[in-house]
Amino acid sequence: MAGLGIRSCVALAMSATLFVYAGSAHAAGDIAVLGLEIVDGGEGLDEQTAQRAGWLTDELRQHAASDGSPYALAPDGNKDLLEMKLLSGCDDEALGCMAGIGEELGADALLYGNLQKGEEGYEVTLTLIRTEEPAVEGVVSDEIPFTEASKSAMGSWARSLYNELAGVSEGGLLVVETNASTGTIFIGGEPQASLTGGEAQVSHLDEGIHTVSIEAEGYAPYAERVTIASGQREVMSIELETVDEAGTSRVGHRVAFGSAAAATGASAGLWIYFLNEWSTAHDQASSWSPPDDFAGDDPCEDSSVQPPDFCEDGTRAARWNNVFGAATVVGALATGYFAYRGFGSSGGGDAGDESWSFQLTPRVSSQQIGAGVQLEF
Repeated sequence: MAGLGIRSCVALAMSATLFVYAGSAHAAGDIAVLGLEIVDGGEGLDEQTAQRAGWLTDELRQHAASDGSPYALAPDGNKDLLEMKLLSGCDDEALGCMAGIGEELGADALLYGNLQKGEEGYEVTLTLIRTEEPAVEGVVSDEIPFTEASKSAMGSWARSLYNELAGVSEGGLLVVETNASTGTIFIGGEPQASLTGGEAQVSHLDEGIHTVSIEAEGYAPYAERVTIASGQREVMSIELETVDEAGTSRVGHRVAFGSAAAATGASAGLWIYFLNEWSTAHDQASSWSPPDDFAGDDPCEDSSVQPPDFCEDGTRAARWNNVFGAATVVGALATGYFAYRGFGSSGGGDAGDESWSFQLTPRVSSQQIGAGVQLEF
């Protein structure tokens, strides 16, 4: 395996050799990937199972030929398992006989297996062997649910199964699904994949948070951050806005932002005003001196005396203070939302427009009551 070869270079302390060896492609030799054999599970062989076996075989060969594979696909390494067993007189898949098939195909390694339809999905078993000195490198079995057996999904299954057999660190897989048939997927500002039929896949992504951007002709640029986990498949289903829709949407949200910000500022000013009124009434109540004939506890609730002016003023101020306080909070949330939709990076925003901030600051002094609104982008 390539990983073992790299560690051997480290053991020899040949750092320069290590970089050359690690950077060379397909250090483990050539590999033949035989077409999967279909196994009858008792219900007979059907066309759908044969189709899935073909899809999975094609994807396995693509991964074997990719730059991330430790092998190179052998020139004659695309035969069918059943065909080669018949031609080689192999009654079963004994190691010696299978290794002979690999040598006949000029391959240093041979990958073969079978697919069987089960009750809930397709059961797949793959085996990887070395051919020169016959040895089993690995065996992997899994069940592909019927809901994940589409042609596009077979790519991720093949990648996962192949990487497990070949000992490749697979990282994370990102699948992007959009309403745009063609376009380009950017990861961290670098082009990584092209949309085909509204779908694209980016494999071997490092674990962590990545900024995914989409550019498609006729649609507004889109950007979103996504968290990738090693060995996991992350699916992004995105409805892109057309250029006209995005422009109209952004203008509308910016107008709504201005209106919401103005309303929020006015509401905050009135909230602060009535808060001062209530505070003044509270201070008057605290310093109030009751008349000699007053025997109660609360002049605002004792009907036997005329309530002082601060009772009515305090009650009115408290009521409006609650109303405008709640209105300010709702307005601030609405302002932030419209700022995000109008100036932010998603919802029709420009892919690179990711830095903006909104701040609402109440201002109170002996001569001024109001609020300040600040937007930076």
